[in-house]
Formats: sequence, structure tokens, C-alpha cells
Amino acid sequence: MSLIDIDVHHIQYSPVCHARRIVGISVTNAEQYVFGFLHLDFAEEKYRVNLINSIQPLFIAACHLPNSMEKAVLLDFLANIEKRTGWKTSEEVEKLQMIWKTTVLR
Repeated sequence: MSLIDIDVHHIQYSPVCHARRIVGISVTNAEQYVFGFLHLDFAEEKYRVNLINSIQPLFIAACHLPNSMEKAVLLDFLANIEKRTGWKTSEEVEKLQMIWKTTVLR
């Protein structure tokens, strides 16, 4: 069977893989543009909106994270979003901890 014979519409992707991609993209983009290299006023304002808009996709992705270290990174990132933007993320953190049925130490 060659790659041409594979029907890409029937390939199943793992929700964990997608969750990791969503979290990874969000965290690395924020570090590059807001928290890190390009820490300029115009970049700060431009990407503040992106951080706020990433909260819901991150919440959904977080429901599929199996690893406690990944969960801790995500919780730290949500805390950073709240600190940086003023947008409340603590309710999402509480909901995630209920879904995970544990408190992840940060």
C-alpha cells in the first residue's frame, strides 16, 4: 500500500495530540510575542486580545491532557493570561480541576 492509497478522511487523530498542539501553539506564541522577544507596547496590545481569545480553546484542549506536568503548565499559562490581561481565568481553573478530579500543584 502506498501513501496515495491511504484515504486521509478515515485517519483517526488522537484528541490528546490535538490538545497538545493547541496548548503548545498558544504557549509558544505568547512567549514569543508577549512575554519574550518582542515585548513592545504595540505587540503587547495586539496579542492581549489573542490571549483572551485563547482561553476557551485552551479550556477545551485541557480536558484531554493526560499528563500532570502538561496540566500544570496550562494552569500557569492561564494564570499568566489573567495577570497579563486582567481577564479572569480562575473559574476555568476550578472547572478543570473538577474535570481532572485533582488539584495540580504549580
